[in-house]
Amino acid sequence: MKKAVFILLFGLLSTTVHSQKRDNIWPMGYRSFPNPDYFYFDFSNGQPDTVRYYREMPFFITHASICDTTGNLLFYTNGQYIANKDNDTLLNSQNFNPGYYTLSYYPGGLGFSQAALFLPFSDTSRFYYVISESAEEFIYNSQFNDAQPFHLTYSIIDASLDSGRGGVLPNAKNINIINDTLILGRITACKHANGRDWWVIFRKSDFSVGSSNNDWYTYLITPYGIQNFSVQSIGSQNHTNNGQICFSQLGDKVVFSNLMGLLELFNFDRCNGLLSNPIIIEPEPTIPPAKYFWSCAFSPDASKLYVSTNETPTYLFQYDLNSPNIAASKDTIYSLSYPLEAGGELKLAPDNKIYLSNWYFNGFQTPYPYQDTVYNMYNMNLSVINQPDSLGTACDFQPFSFYLGGKRTYYGLPNNPNYDLGALTGSVCDTITGVAPSPLENPDSYWEGGRLYPNPAKEKVRFEYSEPVSENSQIEVYDNLGVMVKKIILTKGSISTTFSINDLPPGMYLCRVFINNAYSQSNKLIIIR
Repeated sequence: MKKAVFILLFGLLSTTVHSQKRDNIWPMGYRSFPNPDYFYFDFSNGQPDTVRYYREMPFFITHASICDTTGNLLFYTNGQYIANKDNDTLLNSQNFNPGYYTLSYYPGGLGFSQAALFLPFSDTSRFYYVISESAEEFIYNSQFNDAQPFHLTYSIIDASLDSGRGGVLPNAKNINIINDTLILGRITACKHANGRDWWVIFRKSDFSVGSSNNDWYTYLITPYGIQNFSVQSIGSQNHTNNGQICFSQLGDKVVFSNLMGLLELFNFDRCNGLLSNPIIIEPEPTIPPAKYFWSCAFSPDASKLYVSTNETPTYLFQYDLNSPNIAASKDTIYSLSYPLEAGGELKLAPDNKIYLSNWYFNGFQTPYPYQDTVYNMYNMNLSVINQPDSLGTACDFQPFSFYLGGKRTYYGLPNNPNYDLGALTGSVCDTITGVAPSPLENPDSYWEGGRLYPNPAKEKVRFEYSEPVSENSQIEVYDNLGVMVKKIILTKGSISTTFSINDLPPGMYLCRVFINNAYSQSNKLIIIR
């Protein structure tokens, strides 16, 4: 019989800041036949080495990868499935990110920037979250097909499965974090002030219904599950379904940009996950044309902001964030009139340079894939900002300067948060506390075959179990003080039940399930109004 033990941890735990190498390797490359464009960047020696290797996974736009703390590649994904360190399909990773567009882009990889993200439970844990998003099709203006995400999901990887190659836990796969209209991809995260947990932040989009909003969603991801869900309405209205959220290296600044041309700067509190002090750098234009801001990146010291566009002509802009008038400091670092849409993703790399992906639009079927004969300087090189902390031309932007060894790439670059960010020393929350050991770190308490949804929930919650429940089965709901506030008796032989939560105030709760008087599972439940 499995038994659950509540353990409340108090006291101050020391945290240390140390350099990790979790983003040391960038799997990249487009798929072609018979000569695959597969390669990766290896930053192990400080500067990127282009290494050719064979793998099955192609990349269109969606990239995500993670290494261990010594820089050895563990997992990577194109949004359709996950590969392990041996470049084979990760155990149980097929269809980990279901949706219309995941299937429609097969076999080339999902076509959304930052649509997946790997987050470790902790520096020493064998468990990893993979946060992901796909999209469904809708008709825009009664004429054009467009994409709208309706779910943000997570799956959990156990690196010890499959003889150390890892695998997705069968009962922790495609778990909905939220069901709502969201912007396309652009999933990002920042370390909590305790240096271990993660704030995942993203924006709502009402594009599919022709409306706008200024809503931000924030979750705290810990080894204990998803906590501290919040919706914050702040800053300007967003009228698009595509924009990027970008964190500074210290996690204290956030920029949001969108395709219309909105560029807005915020302060970010790593302790409570809240935004403040919105500063409009570029407003959304009220009349066309749109500015098509595609990607953004802070310089290492957060004194400069770089923004790329996805239009004709293509631009790279620099903004001086130390200027009393940030908008007036705008400097056009580079522009390109041809080919169409040559600018792609900006990314600050481990060598403290910013890389810009390039892609080639003319002369091949739109929008994907390349024809096998289309090799040129635009798709066979990355552009590089060599001194991103420097102002103007001193930043040393070199277009199409990093040769990819005869291989090609598209828009995307790997999506990585700042894994090196440590605890915020002196903060009121720079220590790690918890309410219980992670159920995954204690395999005896990990449940199999059940789920609670929706989560977050407003009025009702549904519980489903993979097999009919036996007698003496119940759900117990506890508040954040450990007090049981609700008990639901499960009908013998049933495989589901729905219960009301209208009598419970908003907040985070723990739902514990007992089957035949034996502890079976625990789930965090978030109630919102």
